[in-house]
Amino acid sequence: MTTMPAKPRSKTTTENDTLTSQRDRWLLAALPDVPFDGWTAALMTRAADKTGVDAATLFPRGLPQALDHFADWADRAMLAHLATLDLKNMRVRDRIAAGVMARLETLAPHKQAVNAAMAQGLRPRVLAARPRWL
Repeated sequence: MTTMPAKPRSKTTTENDTLTSQRDRWLLAALPDVPFDGWTAALMTRAADKTGVDAATLFPRGLPQALDHFADWADRAMLAHLATLDLKNMRVRDRIAAGVMARLETLAPHKQAVNAAMAQGLRPRVLAARPRWL
């Protein structure tokens, strides 16, 4: 069987990876402060100061985009955990249970941040900008 050479990564893909990495770093700096400040502009500034990256550059659409990134980060962490499991040999209900548990385990240390994100997400201004959380 002949293998195809790896497709070269485009500049855009590399830039997206860098942006995602910077956003992840910002998020991990922000999460410990969310229980005290909530998802606010002050939190965005504080996390930007901790990471040395301008929050407006990372999240040009502001807080709703930061909340979307939190959801994206949790999705990627859950999928990374699921990739370590032998899903092919699991029953469907066991795969579903594994996915739910992976998501819960990913977010368990950040329960207050999840609660604050959900409360923030229910505000009409934010809800209109974030249909993917519905």
